[in-house]
Amino acid sequence: MRINPNLAGVYLNRGITRADLGDKQGAIQDFQKAADLFQKQGDKNNYEKAINILRRLQ
Repeated sequence: MRINPNLAGVYLNRGITRADLGDKQGAIQDFQKAADLFQKQGDKNNYEKAINILRRLQ
């Protein structure tokens, strides 16, 4: 299944799932993609949420 590349929330949710399943590297990639998309879309609150989760994982 492919993810719509413009749906930042989907990447955020998949990152959470991957982190829960122990796929740290996959989660980091998804949170980074979500943060990039949120930033491009001007969604400051969700951008900061994704960045904060990303920082905790790194």
